[in-house]
Amino acid sequence: MEPWTRVNKELLSHGKSWVWLQQRLGIEKIQTVNHWKARGIPAKYHSAIEIALKKQPGWLMDLVSPYAPPADLTQGAKDLGALYDIIPESDTIRRMQALADASKAIMRVLQPSDASNLKAPE
Repeated sequence: MEPWTRVNKELLSHGKSWVWLQQRLGIEKIQTVNHWKARGIPAKYHSAIEIALKKQPGWLMDLVSPYAPPADLTQGAKDLGALYDIIPESDTIRRMQALADASKAIMRVLQPSDASNLKAPE
């Protein structure tokens, strides 16, 4: 997918416009951005676009694995992922159990404290 198409698809999916991106990048004239469809997006704007769209470096040129985590993960999510990654990929049963246990623990915390008639996930 061409960079312009990738950006356009992302803007549309989030209800944003090219004018929004132009303003975020501090570009004075919309014509500059409008020319990108035919001429391509200049490399000097790539990282700024990725930041504006909250994407990982390399996303615009399709250099990022589709399985890479989003750039805006919280520190807690990163920590949990690091712990999960300690379990070898070959040990799929333990990995699945760890994921299920982490999900259950999080769901228990999310339960209302006064919901005594609700059964907590096991």
